[in-house]
Amino acid sequence: IRSIQDLQTVQIIKILRYEKKVSVMFFLMISCFLLCWTPYAVVSMMVAFGRRSMVSPTMAIIPSFFAKSSTAYNPLIYVFMSRKFRHCLLQLLCSRLSWLQRSLKERPLAPVQRPIRPIVMSRPCGKGEPTQEEGDV
Repeated sequence: IRSIQDLQTVQIIKILRYEKKVSVMFFLMISCFLLCWTPYAVVSMMVAFGRRSMVSPTMAIIPSFFAKSSTAYNPLIYVFMSRKFRHCLLQLLCSRLSWLQRSLKERPLAPVQRPIRPIVMSRPCGKGEPTQEEGDV
């Protein structure tokens, strides 16, 4: 009975560690999102409420770039904080790399000489085709 309780305690501790790690990761993601988008929101509000003279073109562009770069931060957070994500990403990249290597081996290095076929049109465009009115009659 004592060993069952010890096993349950160990499992509970592992679950709590995992939940703490996930909570930290989500807090970091939300913080990065807010940090990236707050300057953009402030500049937008300044313009919306009539403080356009305080906003130079540079001051308007930099927060926009910073806000739009926020999409790159979530994958970076995942890579550094999630072992499963890192493992899956490496598997994906390695499979793509091996696929690329196989396809390069199968293709000849020298370009294959194929005859150039002319484009043949059966009739000139716009000539000889009935218009909507002529076809309806």
